[in-house]
Amino acid sequence: MKPVYHKTTIRVGLMMETEIQAMVRNLNRELKNYPNIRLQYSEALKNVDFSRLELISSVDGWHPSVEGQKALAEAAYTGLHPTLDFLGINPPRKASLPH
Repeated sequence: MKPVYHKTTIRVGLMMETEIQAMVRNLNRELKNYPNIRLQYSEALKNVDFSRLELISSVDGWHPSVEGQKALAEAAYTGLHPTLDFLGINPPRKASLPH
């Protein structure tokens, strides 16, 4: 990404995140009479720390490398715990991804 677009891209991303969070809150209010349905917003992928260069593709400097994909998969798996609890599925908390 060209540096000139960096600030605006971050701003647009934050705006989208705020809107998605509001949509989830609103939909959950509408679904309050349906206890078997739950919509969840997760920041699991957002919170992956990409400050380590080996997590970024050397091809384009934007997409995750194989190691970055593993970090995203681990975060997604961990982020599923609240949903799995809701469904009554309780995998071990410290389990890593199946290999």
